[in-house]
Amino acid sequence: MVLSESGETPAISLKEIMEEQKQERRRRIRKEQKNLQPEVPKTFTIQNLNSKSKEYKNIYERLHNNKGFRDKFQVFRIKKVTNEALLGLYKAKRKSKTYKENLCFHGTPIRNLKSILTNNFNVSKCEIRRGKFGWGVSFAKCPYYATHYSKNNCDESTRVMIIVKVLIGKSHEGNHKSMMPEEGYDTTTSPDGQVIVKYEENTFYPQYVVYFGERDEINKE
Repeated sequence: MVLSESGETPAISLKEIMEEQKQERRRRIRKEQKNLQPEVPKTFTIQNLNSKSKEYKNIYERLHNNKGFRDKFQVFRIKKVTNEALLGLYKAKRKSKTYKENLCFHGTPIRNLKSILTNNFNVSKCEIRRGKFGWGVSFAKCPYYATHYSKNNCDESTRVMIIVKVLIGKSHEGNHKSMMPEEGYDTTTSPDGQVIVKYEENTFYPQYVVYFGERDEINKE
């Protein structure tokens, strides 16, 4: 314990107490999630969707119904992901609580793809790379928004975006200081509700990968 020059213990502010409580709650939840998650081998397969199939057309329409995406990007192919271990954990989580299932978008550099499809999104890394609307994994309802996070470090013209099943219970607006949602909530959002931030493992499942590129770059080749 650090004493002041007068020998008295400095007063701790209510803000500091609340901050420590949030940190403790976050550590406790992380430990509980780790203990509850069984160690199962995770492998995935990924398969091209036939462009004439209903499944492909449904995904394609979701992308092209968004003007920003439609005007700037072109879809090369759409692949479906199968990871039985992750899907089983996701289904168990879905049964454990009243959630609404949403289909959201997550842009990422190609180099991250294999790790995500094998092990899912890593919530703990978000404590280091804190988002604008919370310290969790961020997903977008708008595909164009997600493309801003799909740029590669090299000159590869092909980019990827993951389409993800996301479970949402109760949500409130978050910010860059939101370590966890408030008590009774499981999700934080952007002010307009277009960005979803999740903090619990297995409340999301990577279902499709979209390979796409900028129209201007394609025309140059």
